[in-house]
Amino acid sequence: MSLIENIKKFIDEKILKKESQKLLMAPIDTEETEENVINLISINNFIKQDKYGRNLYVSFGRIRPAIKKKLLNNIEIQLKGILNTTHDDTSLLEGQISGENFISVRRKNVPLNKVGQSILMDSGYIDISTRKKAKENKYSNLAYKEYKKNDQSEELFEYNQEDESYSRKIKIGNVTYFESACYVTENEIGFLEDNAQPDDEKRALEEYERITKLTYISRDEKHNISNGIRANPFLVKIEAFRQDKNGNIVVRKSINTIYKSKKECIVGYRPKMIFIESAGRDKENNKMYRLTQDEGLYVDNSTFKQNFEGKYSIKKVSLGEIEQTVKEIPFSISQETKNILRNGYDVPIHIKKIYETGLAQIHSLGLDRIKRIDE
Repeated sequence: MSLIENIKKFIDEKILKKESQKLLMAPIDTEETEENVINLISINNFIKQDKYGRNLYVSFGRIRPAIKKKLLNNIEIQLKGILNTTHDDTSLLEGQISGENFISVRRKNVPLNKVGQSILMDSGYIDISTRKKAKENKYSNLAYKEYKKNDQSEELFEYNQEDESYSRKIKIGNVTYFESACYVTENEIGFLEDNAQPDDEKRALEEYERITKLTYISRDEKHNISNGIRANPFLVKIEAFRQDKNGNIVVRKSINTIYKSKKECIVGYRPKMIFIESAGRDKENNKMYRLTQDEGLYVDNSTFKQNFEGKYSIKKVSLGEIEQTVKEIPFSISQETKNILRNGYDVPIHIKKIYETGLAQIHSLGLDRIKRIDE
């Protein structure tokens, strides 16, 4: 600061008692700042408590006919099924799970080589199916879906051993958290292929490929992700959003990560592509990062630009630097989720008791040998 500027500052502050420019600035609009925040504290606490779930006690016995009828009706209301078509119209089992009424109904909408049940409670339901002839492992080819709802929270969990897929959605208040991991079809990842390059102009594309040494990716079969990165793409998606009282999404953050395989995801290899989406009421900011071939760094497509001489450039960043840009949600799936992908889902003990008792009932009644009308 020059001598004249120092003298002026002294006169303004000490003699004229002028307020600093900082104090004269308009106050920060805190309401707008809060509007763009996704608070996951309640959901994180929910997940943490869920890891140490209490042991539930199962007792079999008759429940009141009115309660049984209500639970049977939930097959149509909650499961969108049809009695005597997708499910039997009578229950295999009924009783209580730690004081909560339940019924178990045989599912008919399963593949020919599988057997399944729907366990319905006041607080939700569980859909479970396994391979029909599996004496050594009753839970071979497990497909498991669980929905739970109470006054504070709502959760949907799904796992499919055959598809090697997992997903979990939790809603508490106006905040929803979602994570999934699965092999996907090309139709499901078309939006990633659309954003693989920063520019569609021919010369820009040529320069992008030259500078980055990355292959061109598009929805076209020849250039799709499978052929472009020579992989069977395994997609991990982590997302959180907050809604207003009308159900409109106010703010949303999403990370879509492509791995070369499920194994590379579990082991912790660098993903091939990372697409981060951020959206608020009036703005949207998406960023695509692609792994370079030899350096272990990622090109940041948003930095691809041309200078006044017509030369193109792009910045490269580390995986750690990308992680630092995400504050609102986890950057990757947890170790618990990786364990499910690696070892399969371990069905809760109280559900095993109901399912295995129901299986014995199905076998003893010969229901597993009865063919459906449409078979």
